[in-house]
This record gives sequence, C-alpha cells and structure tokens, in this order.
Amino acid sequence: MSYYVIRTIEALITPPGLMFMMILSGFLLGNYFARLGRNLILSGLLLLLLASLPAASLLVYTLLESDPPLNQQILLNTPAKAIVILGGGRYPGFEYNKETVSNPALERLRYGAWLHKQTNLPILVTGGSVRGESASEARLMAQTLTSSLGVHPKWIEKKSRNTWENAQFSWQLLKKDNIDNILLVTHAAHMLRSKSAFSRQGFIVTPAPLGFRSRSPLGPLHFLPNAHAMSSLQSAFHELIGRLWYSVNY
Repeated sequence: MSYYVIRTIEALITPPGLMFMMILSGFLLGNYFARLGRNLILSGLLLLLLASLPAASLLVYTLLESDPPLNQQILLNTPAKAIVILGGGRYPGFEYNKETVSNPALERLRYGAWLHKQTNLPILVTGGSVRGESASEARLMAQTLTSSLGVHPKWIEKKSRNTWENAQFSWQLLKKDNIDNILLVTHAAHMLRSKSAFSRQGFIVTPAPLGFRSRSPLGPLHFLPNAHAMSSLQSAFHELIGRLWYSVNY
C-alpha cells in the first residue's frame, strides 16, 4: 500500500477527518433516514468540539506515555553501549536552501546529543527515504547533529521506512559491533511501540523518551478549544492506529 493511500485513510479515521465524515454522512443519509442523519451530524459536531479541547488531548497522552523520563541515576550507571535516535520527519528547509529535519526530529537529535555528552556513548541515527527522496532521513539527521549540535554519529542507518524497519536495520548494523544494549531515543508517546519493535529484534532497551505532553497540570485553559489541541489529538490517534497495526502485522 502506497504512502499516499495510507495517509489518506489515516486522515479519514482520525480527528478532524473522522468528524467531518460523520457530519457529511449525516447530510447524505438525512433524506432517507432522518433520525440517523440527524444523530450523525450532532455526534460529529459534539466530537469535533471535544477533540478541540486540550483536556481531551491530555487524557489520551496520559494513556500513551507509559515510560517516565530517564532517571539521572539510571543514566549514569547505564549498561547501554550505544544511543539509537529514531527519525521524526523532514522539512523542505526553504530558508536554508536545502532539505533538513523536522522539528520533532530535531527534538530527538537534541536530546540524543545531550545523552551522548552525558555518557560518551556512540550514536546511531535511523531513517530512510519514505517517499523516494534522494537523501535519507538519517543522512539529514547526521548533518544536523554534526553542524548544529557538534556531535558525529558513528552509524547511519538509511534503509528503514517505519519503526519496525528502524529496529530491524539498526540490529543488522549494531550486531557487527556486538552491541545489543541501547538507549532508545524517541518521543514519549511513540516509545512503547518503538521499545517493543527493538526488543523483538533482540535489543536490550533502556527507554529515553522525550517530548512529554501528559505531564502538564490540568487547568482552566485546557477546557478552551484550540486548533493545536486538535493537531495534538490527531498525532495521538496516529500512534494508537500504529500500535494496533503493529499488533496485527508484527
């Protein structure tokens, strides 16, 4: 299944696409099944409102982010032999006149570089060309690590197209150096699926999650609708769908 087909399906079954489909279906069915059409429209509007509340996003991320931040004591005594940083997307880089990493990827690189400076462990960056781009995501990550963060990765895994392949191809690289114990760097919501994929390849994984969205205290502003909350919830649904897909296919 192509990248664009997958993204289209995902857009239709996650907020706000799911709600718009419910509302549209309600209008189309209303001429034949008035009560069903009305219920679909009202349900879609109600869910659209709920999905725009930061409180809803906070609740879902509380369920997704199961691994706590890496404890400093654990970090100082880690048996890990390498740091693996997962790719997090790319950005056209109009202002740089060249393609570079996305903001989520940069967040992962920044934390991975900090871990490297704390532990002196070598770094592997992993990510391929999902849509056939000339430069792999890992290559862009390596360039950013070197030029912006002053850290040189030891390994560049550039064939993977998803989290499962991140684990598979990272294993093939690291086993050549007899490394199976790693610090795994990715966003907190993505960690459970990533940790499972890497563990099933044979790695001993110490989670190093970042970008927590569930740890801010609940306040009045969490009950005011905003577009950012909707975007955040869509990302959460993406992860939930990914976990379900992985449980069925891997």
